[in-house]
Amino acid sequence: MTLLPARRAQERIVRWQANIFKAKALLSLFAGSSLKAGVKPMKKTKILLLIFLGIIALPVLLIATPNSLGERIGERIKEEARAQGYLEYTPLQAKKLAETRCTQCHEVDRIAKYCSRCGPPFIVVITHMKRLMKQFMEREPGKKITGLTKPQELAVVQAWNAMVGNWEADFRREDMEAMIGKENTHLLALLDTPIGQREIERGLKEAGIRLKGAYVEEMKH
Repeated sequence: MTLLPARRAQERIVRWQANIFKAKALLSLFAGSSLKAGVKPMKKTKILLLIFLGIIALPVLLIATPNSLGERIGERIKEEARAQGYLEYTPLQAKKLAETRCTQCHEVDRIAKYCSRCGPPFIVVITHMKRLMKQFMEREPGKKITGLTKPQELAVVQAWNAMVGNWEADFRREDMEAMIGKENTHLLALLDTPIGQREIERGLKEAGIRLKGAYVEEMKH
């Protein structure tokens, strides 16, 4: 079961509290055993203090320190939330995602040269891309290839539509539905969504963000 970021953060805090409680118990046990072993009280106190401060400081550093490990962990949590659809991708985040994931197997120039004369729109191409990525991962298990979740597919399609071109209006609806496949209901829902209501695609288009060297067609409504 996938948890929301807030729920995850709450569980993380509970685990830290539990660890602190266990640490206190261990410290008490250590204190008793140290006396029996003949450890000097001052040395024993310093050891216990260092251990306890380390346990307390770790969650504080993770939460409160700017540009720290905690900040990076927080960003990873938010990225996972976006990947699973709990948070929305901004247009710029979708652009970065598309440029990162879709260049794992080929150069970005290949995407820039793609146009309506080359093949179907990106909403169809993404299904072919998924199959190629799966085949590549099976063929080259030693190479790290990161796939796409459904929310990420929607973000990537909209990003390329805006930066390269959207020629969905040039293809027969029945042909696109057949190529997309009934199982990809999220893509079919995007196909039903007017371009003006696609937040990522509209946002990049309005900002004038294009892929360098790309042939960009006019937005079709």
